[in-house]
Amino acid sequence: MSFFEKLGDHVEYFGQKSKKVIEDKANTLGQKSKEIVGIARLNIMITQLEIDLKDKYTKLGAIVYKSYREENLNTFTLEKLCHEIDVLTEGLDELNAKLDELQLKPICPKCGEKNMNQAIYCSFCGNLLPKKTEDNSDYIDLNKK
Repeated sequence: MSFFEKLGDHVEYFGQKSKKVIEDKANTLGQKSKEIVGIARLNIMITQLEIDLKDKYTKLGAIVYKSYREENLNTFTLEKLCHEIDVLTEGLDELNAKLDELQLKPICPKCGEKNMNQAIYCSFCGNLLPKKTEDNSDYIDLNKK
Protein backbone atom coordinates (compact mmCIF):
# COMPACT_ATOMS: atom_id res chain seq x y z
CA MET A 1 0.00 0.00 0.00
CA SER A 2 1.45 3.32 -1.03
CA PHE A 3 1.80 6.41 1.11
CA PHE A 4 -1.07 8.14 -0.70
CA GLU A 5 -3.39 5.15 -0.27
CA LYS A 6 -2.64 5.10 3.47
CA LEU A 7 -3.17 8.86 3.62
CA GLY A 8 -6.48 8.47 1.79
CA ASP A 9 -7.59 5.76 4.24
CA HIS A 10 -6.70 7.99 7.21
CA VAL A 11 -8.53 10.96 5.72
CA GLU A 12 -11.60 8.79 5.07
CA TYR A 13 -11.49 7.35 8.62
CA PHE A 14 -11.22 10.78 10.28
CA GLY A 15 -13.85 12.18 7.93
CA GLN A 16 -16.31 9.48 9.03
CA LYS A 17 -15.40 9.98 12.67
CA SER A 18 -15.84 13.76 12.34
CA LYS A 19 -19.18 13.26 10.60
CA LYS A 20 -20.37 11.08 13.50
CA VAL A 21 -19.26 13.66 16.09
CA ILE A 22 -20.97 16.46 14.17
CA GLU A 23 -24.19 14.43 13.83
CA ASP A 24 -24.16 13.65 17.57
CA LYS A 25 -23.61 17.30 18.47
CA ALA A 26 -26.36 18.39 16.07
CA ASN A 27 -28.77 15.89 17.65
CA THR A 28 -27.87 17.12 21.12
CA LEU A 29 -28.34 20.71 20.02
CA GLY A 30 -31.72 19.86 18.51
CA GLN A 31 -32.84 18.15 21.73
CA LYS A 32 -31.68 21.08 23.88
CA SER A 33 -33.50 23.49 21.55
CA LYS A 34 -36.73 21.51 22.00
CA GLU A 35 -36.26 21.62 25.77
CA ILE A 36 -35.71 25.40 25.70
CA VAL A 37 -38.82 25.92 23.55
CA GLY A 38 -40.81 23.69 25.91
CA ILE A 39 -39.61 25.66 28.92
CA ALA A 40 -40.46 28.95 27.22
CA ARG A 41 -43.97 27.74 26.39
CA LEU A 42 -44.54 26.61 29.96
CA ASN A 43 -43.31 29.98 31.25
CA ILE A 44 -45.77 31.78 28.96
CA MET A 45 -48.63 29.54 30.13
CA ILE A 46 -47.64 30.08 33.78
CA THR A 47 -47.56 33.85 33.29
CA GLN A 48 -51.01 33.81 31.69
CA LEU A 49 -52.44 31.70 34.53
CA GLU A 50 -50.90 34.06 37.08
CA ILE A 51 -52.53 37.02 35.31
CA ASP A 52 -55.90 35.21 35.24
CA LEU A 53 -55.53 34.31 38.91
CA LYS A 54 -54.75 37.90 39.87
CA ASP A 55 -57.82 39.03 37.90
CA LYS A 56 -60.03 36.54 39.77
CA TYR A 57 -58.65 37.69 43.13
CA THR A 58 -59.38 41.29 42.16
CA LYS A 59 -62.96 40.42 41.15
CA LEU A 60 -63.44 38.44 44.36
CA GLY A 61 -62.23 41.37 46.44
CA ALA A 62 -64.52 43.77 44.58
CA ILE A 63 -67.54 41.50 45.10
CA VAL A 64 -66.80 41.02 48.79
CA TYR A 65 -66.36 44.74 49.32
CA LYS A 66 -69.49 45.61 47.34
CA SER A 67 -71.47 43.01 49.31
CA TYR A 68 -70.11 44.43 52.55
CA ARG A 69 -71.10 47.96 51.59
CA GLU A 70 -74.58 46.91 50.50
CA GLU A 71 -74.95 44.40 53.35
CA ASN A 72 -75.98 41.80 50.78
CA LEU A 73 -73.56 38.88 50.48
CA ASN A 74 -74.08 36.83 47.30
CA THR A 75 -72.62 33.44 48.26
CA PHE A 76 -73.31 31.83 44.87
CA THR A 77 -71.09 34.34 43.07
CA LEU A 78 -68.40 34.02 45.75
CA GLU A 79 -68.43 30.22 45.57
CA LYS A 80 -68.22 30.31 41.77
CA LEU A 81 -65.24 32.68 41.84
CA CYS A 82 -63.51 30.67 44.58
CA HIS A 83 -63.96 27.51 42.49
CA GLU A 84 -62.45 29.26 39.45
CA ILE A 85 -59.50 30.36 41.62
CA ASP A 86 -59.04 26.76 42.82
CA VAL A 87 -59.01 25.47 39.23
CA LEU A 88 -56.48 28.10 38.15
CA THR A 89 -54.28 27.37 41.17
CA GLU A 90 -54.29 23.63 40.42
CA GLY A 91 -53.37 24.34 36.80
CA LEU A 92 -50.57 26.64 37.92
CA ASP A 93 -49.22 23.98 40.29
CA GLU A 94 -49.25 21.38 37.49
CA LEU A 95 -47.42 23.70 35.08
CA ASN A 96 -44.81 24.56 37.70
CA ALA A 97 -44.26 20.84 38.35
CA LYS A 98 -43.77 20.23 34.61
CA LEU A 99 -41.37 23.16 34.43
CA ASP A 100 -39.34 21.80 37.35
CA GLU A 101 -39.26 18.40 35.66
CA LEU A 102 -38.02 19.91 32.38
CA GLN A 103 -35.40 21.94 34.17
CA LEU A 104 -34.29 18.84 36.13
CA LYS A 105 -34.41 20.64 39.46
CA PRO A 106 -33.17 18.22 42.12
CA ILE A 107 -35.32 17.88 45.21
CA CYS A 108 -33.49 17.51 48.48
CA PRO A 109 -34.22 14.11 50.04
CA LYS A 110 -33.78 15.60 53.52
CA CYS A 111 -35.93 18.77 53.46
CA GLY A 112 -37.92 18.32 50.22
CA GLU A 113 -36.99 21.74 48.77
CA LYS A 114 -36.26 22.30 45.06
CA ASN A 115 -32.75 23.43 44.14
CA MET A 116 -31.04 24.83 41.05
CA ASN A 117 -30.29 22.07 38.56
CA GLN A 118 -26.49 22.34 38.90
CA ALA A 119 -26.50 22.49 42.71
CA ILE A 120 -24.38 19.99 44.61
CA TYR A 121 -25.65 20.88 48.07
CA CYS A 122 -29.16 21.90 49.10
CA SER A 123 -29.37 25.67 49.36
CA PHE A 124 -31.90 25.31 52.19
CA CYS A 125 -30.43 22.69 54.56
CA GLY A 126 -26.94 22.03 53.18
CA ASN A 127 -27.55 18.34 52.54
CA LEU A 128 -25.63 16.70 49.69
CA LEU A 129 -28.05 16.46 46.75
CA PRO A 130 -28.53 13.32 44.68
CA LYS A 131 -26.57 13.35 41.44
CA LYS A 132 -28.21 12.78 38.06
CA THR A 133 -26.85 9.86 36.02
CA GLU A 134 -25.50 10.27 32.48
CA ASP A 135 -28.77 9.24 30.83
CA ASN A 136 -30.77 11.46 33.21
CA SER A 137 -32.92 8.48 34.18
CA ASP A 138 -32.24 8.19 37.89
CA TYR A 139 -30.66 10.15 40.65
CA ILE A 140 -27.80 8.59 42.53
CA ASP A 141 -28.12 9.26 46.24
CA LEU A 142 -24.63 10.27 47.33
CA ASN A 143 -25.71 10.33 50.97
CA LYS A 144 -26.10 6.53 51.14
CA LYS A 145 -23.11 4.66 52.51
